[in-house]
Amino acid sequence: MEKKRRKFDEESTTSAETDTSDDESEGVEVDDESSSDDSEIYRLGQKRSRPKKTTAEDFAGVMNRILSSRTKAADQNAPILSRSKGIERHIDQEKNEQRARKAAAMEKKKLASKDRVKTQFTTFEHEKRLSRIATKGVVQLFNAIKIAQKTAEEAVEAAGGDSKLTVRQAKDVASMSKKTFLDILKTGANKD
Repeated sequence: MEKKRRKFDEESTTSAETDTSDDESEGVEVDDESSSDDSEIYRLGQKRSRPKKTTAEDFAGVMNRILSSRTKAADQNAPILSRSKGIERHIDQEKNEQRARKAAAMEKKKLASKDRVKTQFTTFEHEKRLSRIATKGVVQLFNAIKIAQKTAEEAVEAAGGDSKLTVRQAKDVASMSKKTFLDILKTGANKD
């Protein structure tokens, strides 16, 4: 195990040295543009080293270092990725948007209920009584219509049994039914 770590440390130091040597060569300025183009072509032609495979122990070590690292006191109350401020900003944006939506909904609700009159339960009995009266009136109206239609049918049958009446007989039935219809409404519907 220690051999792997030593080998890993040696490779990382050699790669770090090559990185610094590249940086140093880039720091030297050359007036000739062709030489800088050649160096770029040379770097493109180089093979890049493959990423090293990590073992479970290496992964566990890195994870342990991350988890055991200390964070600032202000960041400890932050959500999961405490060093990443993007998540915290995103949560704050969502909260602000939700507050704005809630305020807009409340404003819309106020406008909708602006002229609305809420029912008072003190007048509930009065409304109930008026509803009963209206129901009785509608029932009387339908009963009067039924009686008027029945008398019209009886008059047609008495006139000759044909549904086709003469013009004069039809006028008599219509005028008679109007009078009787109004009488029935005034006196209340008499049962059949």
